Amino acid sequence: MPGIAAVVALAALGGGGWSGQATAAASPPELRITKTVAPDPMTTGGVSVYAVTVTNTGGQDAEDVTIVDTLGRGTAPGHLPDGCSLADQAVTCGGPGLTIAPGQSVTYEIPVRTDASLPDDTDIVTQAHVTASNATGDTTRLISRTRTMADVEIATTGPSSVKAGAGIRYRVTVSNSGPSPAAGVTVENPIDGNLTRITGRPPECPAGNCRLGTLAPRQSRTLVFTAAAPDVAGMIDNCAAVSTASREENRENNRSCTSTAVEPVHSPSPSPARTHTPAPSERPAPVVARRAERRPGGNGPHEEPRATVTGSSQGQDPYEPSPAPAGERAARDHEPLPMAGVSRWLIGLGVPVLLAIGLLVRCFRGRERSGRTP
Repeated sequence: MPGIAAVVALAALGGGGWSGQATAAASPPELRITKTVAPDPMTTGGVSVYAVTVTNTGGQDAEDVTIVDTLGRGTAPGHLPDGCSLADQAVTCGGPGLTIAPGQSVTYEIPVRTDASLPDDTDIVTQAHVTASNATGDTTRLISRTRTMADVEIATTGPSSVKAGAGIRYRVTVSNSGPSPAAGVTVENPIDGNLTRITGRPPECPAGNCRLGTLAPRQSRTLVFTAAAPDVAGMIDNCAAVSTASREENRENNRSCTSTAVEPVHSPSPSPARTHTPAPSERPAPVVARRAERRPGGNGPHEEPRATVTGSSQGQDPYEPSPAPAGERAARDHEPLPMAGVSRWLIGLGVPVLLAIGLLVRCFRGRERSGRTP
């Protein structure tokens, strides 16, 4: 009998264990919901993503799971994932047919764009709720803050070169690529006063600084400056910078420079003097040199023309005489005289003959005189 009792006791104990396992396996589904956002804080004017996760911590499948995420004020949903729909500010995902097994989870990522007009540290409150046809529901609430983030950049352009003393025209363009508005935008364009003189400013720049106020995302402004180049040649650098009172992470594009070469002004070179070559009809007549010769029996020199020409119409300029070689001078001595028509040796022979005739005449006259004398 004691043995039978022990067997019955063991059987009772074993049956109780099986009953506990069956009870645990048959526990109802239990859902838990969580929600996060990235980036956190949310950037005004930028895109953030909500991640809604539902987990079944129960022992049975959760059936017809429905998730409703109510977005906060100042946000607008983007492209929703499959299985989600929008009604006002409520995004509904899942519904009939969505089953979550025990220990499993499902996540929906919902993108939203934050209103760019929201100031820093604005609280955005959202609430998500989950239900199932055979499980109790769960709710979560998320509070996120906003922050502004602008990105202003500047570009300066000008002529590559100008003449000394001429005008220079600079264009300075400022833009905000966002995503948030850029408040308190200021431009500094200190054109080098040691080399240039500012002759014109835009109305936003009464002095050295230009106050542009607030630039919306993707908005740009262009400022035009004019300056007078120096009177000496050289290089002129113009660098402009921009700043904003808003939060900004990228500052590498907040400064821009341009260079202009000042070239000297060359005075017009005088045109070369024109030389006039006289025509044959304009050339002066050849100049004939005369040499004094003594007449036979004369008392003074008598000028006879000599064939010595200082200018010629064939290639020799009469204003630039050049001495003839010795051979040519010797040849000229035997050339016929242009005006007398005789050569020099005939003249040399005729003089003694004339002298002899003169002597004979005087001799005959002397005899006649002596014969007449008694």
